[in-house]
Amino acid sequence: MCGFRAFTQTPAGMVNEKQSAVTLLNRALQEDPKMDCVRSITFVIPGTDGLPGVQVTAVEIDGAIEFTLEVLPTLDGATADLRGLFFNLGDEASLLGLTPTGDDVTNHATGNVIDLGRGNNMQGSAQPYDFGVAFGGPGIGKDKGDIQTTTFTLTNDAGDLTLDDIAQVEFGTRITSVGELGANATALAS
Repeated sequence: MCGFRAFTQTPAGMVNEKQSAVTLLNRALQEDPKMDCVRSITFVIPGTDGLPGVQVTAVEIDGAIEFTLEVLPTLDGATADLRGLFFNLGDEASLLGLTPTGDDVTNHATGNVIDLGRGNNMQGSAQPYDFGVAFGGPGIGKDKGDIQTTTFTLTNDAGDLTLDDIAQVEFGTRITSVGELGANATALAS
């Protein structure tokens, strides 16, 4: 987080409110050049009909966005396998060369995305999205995953992604295998 004192102490002990925020930030950066000014946002894609929601944290890092997704268990302990994230972008030019990298990423698509294959889709729930990324595989087993949390980094050809690209746009998730962790799944959700 980027932070600095909004007011400074004058030699006489009076608060000086006339200095601009930019001046104060510049002074703070001179005092501590390692000050971390990372932009991030955290929000929840709520579950419907008693199903788990997904918390999304996006952090802007040097022209890329790092996403961390976490399935939020319901009050009765139900969780789910996170299979996909779908969203729109504010600027279509950002789509060029859009690429996710992460340990659980198994597929992705850009432009008019509603289905990533193998049951990972948003059909019947939303209009097509600009981008979709798949995690793991269908079912639970070797190399398929039972993913409740994952992180991936999104880049594009221009290397100019910012949080502004995902501000005020629609997001959706695909979750499957809903149930108590370690128990047999009883429902599917999107």
